[in-house]
Amino acid sequence: MKKLILGFLLIFGISSALFAEVDFIALATNGKFNEQSAGVKLLNDDEMSKVVGGATLFDDNGCGNLMYHYGIANNGGTRVSYTAYYRLHESYKNELLPLNVDDGSGRYISVVSATLNHLTNQVNVSIIGMNQYNSVYTRSADRYYANKLLENRQVINEVNNVIRNHSRYFWRY
Repeated sequence: MKKLILGFLLIFGISSALFAEVDFIALATNGKFNEQSAGVKLLNDDEMSKVVGGATLFDDNGCGNLMYHYGIANNGGTRVSYTAYYRLHESYKNELLPLNVDDGSGRYISVVSATLNHLTNQVNVSIIGMNQYNSVYTRSADRYYANKLLENRQVINEVNNVIRNHSRYFWRY
């Protein structure tokens, strides 16, 4: 009987977590407003495409923050890839909160993970959370919001330019 009750509780907990909707407005405003607050309107896809905001690699001084990087070469010395992690800066206050990369400790920050494949000359970009004190520890970001930030191509274009320059400097060519 005890196992049956625990099983129901476990199933209920998992299903409620799967179907829970995140109130991004409450999250971004630290609970001051929510979706039912006066003046709050749910935008349709057309209205959402006109929203200005997002993220950038550059801080208020126009500097990018390279957090960690490494290159991979094969046994013959041919450059295979170069990977870099750049700190992501918000264009507006609390713009990065919905990425949900921190575990509550304040150690994890939003970064762009970018890999330049030298064999195909293509750049692969994703947004993750990285421990700012030990880059070995990473966390995944909320995929929906991360993809929305990458859709407007600003971050991808910035990464494309910056990673190629950093790769040249790293490999000294």
